[in-house]
Amino acid sequence: MKSVVITGSTRGIGYGLANEFLKRGCQVTVNGRSQSNVDKSIALLSQKHDANRLAGQGTSYGRHYSPTPQTRTASLFPRISTIPKSVNTNSD
Repeated sequence: MKSVVITGSTRGIGYGLANEFLKRGCQVTVNGRSQSNVDKSIALLSQKHDANRLAGQGTSYGRHYSPTPQTRTASLFPRISTIPKSVNTNSD
């Protein structure tokens, strides 16, 4: 099963990507700036998909946080070797 971490996936294109990867049987980690937005996205996605394939992590970085979102996400998900702007996958 592929594992996918999608940064900025609580709305818009990122949310759409999370939905599409779940449709294709992937395990998806939703990521966003606040844990409350991540939790809302997981709740919505869980209505359509298997909740056991969903995880979430709010990163709480904002305008004044010095590391880039990709750097912060990489520290949270060490198995992922590269974090591009939108999506990255890791196959077991």
